[in-house]
Amino acid sequence: MTRRGRRDLGDFPTPPAIADVLAYETLDAALGRGDVRTVLDPACGEGALLAAAGAQMARHCGHAAGEGLVGVEIDAQRAHAGQLALSRQRLSRARIIHGDALLRPPPLSDGAFDAILAHPPFLSPTAARGAIAPDLRRA
Repeated sequence: MTRRGRRDLGDFPTPPAIADVLAYETLDAALGRGDVRTVLDPACGEGALLAAAGAQMARHCGHAAGEGLVGVEIDAQRAHAGQLALSRQRLSRARIIHGDALLRPPPLSDGAFDAILAHPPFLSPTAARGAIAPDLRRA
């Protein structure tokens, strides 16, 4: 997909350095208290935030291999690429689900995760080329 095509879909990947800061600021204190065992990224792309969260979890509580990490990605190719990237980073237990987080695919449900770490896509609800389908926009 072209860069413009990705931008039209609200796809703005999170640089690893920013992912590290977001994971630290969001999770560090809660992990230190033992309050976080599961983390969701509802628009995970190729998993930069999940990788950063996995590193934080490994430092604090010894969670190995990405246990407790779940991402949702609407683009099948990016979901697959993200799963491979997480495996290469020794986070093979992290899961990336191909789906639309707005439609809450399993295992997304109320209270299912201790923390949500996200750099959500920017989707203009009024843009003609926006990624939000008209029926979903109405809902």
